[in-house]
Amino acid sequence: MRRLTLSVASVELPDGVTFEQYVLRIPKAAIVAVLNGRGSVLMMRRHRFIIDRWVWELPGGYVDPDEDPAVTAAREVEEETGWRPLDVQYLMSAQPNVGLADAENLIYVARGAD
Repeated sequence: MRRLTLSVASVELPDGVTFEQYVLRIPKAAIVAVLNGRGSVLMMRRHRFIIDRWVWELPGGYVDPDEDPAVTAAREVEEETGWRPLDVQYLMSAQPNVGLADAENLIYVARGAD
């Protein structure tokens, strides 16, 4: 299944300036901040080959077609960390790279995990 599309758009600004812009469209993702009640957040340390660096990340992943994003959020936490989040609640939506990509991130918060 295709997960993204990349295209080049011809853009004309209101002042008449024109340019080409890369446009990346990525399916929405669900990301979870799991809080433990003592001021800590569950994060993962992962190597990302694209930037060849180790980084800290919140657990999350792409929302499957016809899947409830809250279900995606809980599933991804458990798959990636082994913890089952409790009381998963929607917090907000963000577009972290809006100048280049349509990549909606649905942010959830969970208070506790088993």
